[in-house]
Amino acid sequence: MTGESQSAIFGFPPRIEVADLPLVQPEIILDRDAAPLTSLHPRIAEDISVIWPLPPDWSTENISLTFFRQQFKLHDNLYGKAGWLGFAPAARLVVERPPQ
Repeated sequence: MTGESQSAIFGFPPRIEVADLPLVQPEIILDRDAAPLTSLHPRIAEDISVIWPLPPDWSTENISLTFFRQQFKLHDNLYGKAGWLGFAPAARLVVERPPQ
C-alpha cells in the first residue's frame, strides 16, 4: 500500500507476533480478481483478503486481530485538503487453529 498521495499511515505494522513468534508481512489481495492491493481509493469500496502464513511452531492458542478504519474527507476543517482522518476500531477477528 502507498501513502504518497494521502497523509494516512499506509503499510504494515512494524512487528506482529503470535506466541512470541514473528509473522511475515501479509499478502493483501483484491477479492474481485486476486490482484495485489497496491493503493486505496476514497469512496470506492473494495473487498479484500489479508493472508498471513502462520509460523510452523504456532501452538493451538487463539489469535485476535483488530482492524481499524479511517474516514476520508475531501476537504478537512483545518487545511481544506483531502485526507484520511481518525482511527476507530471497525472489526475484530478471532482465529482458532483446528486440532491436528
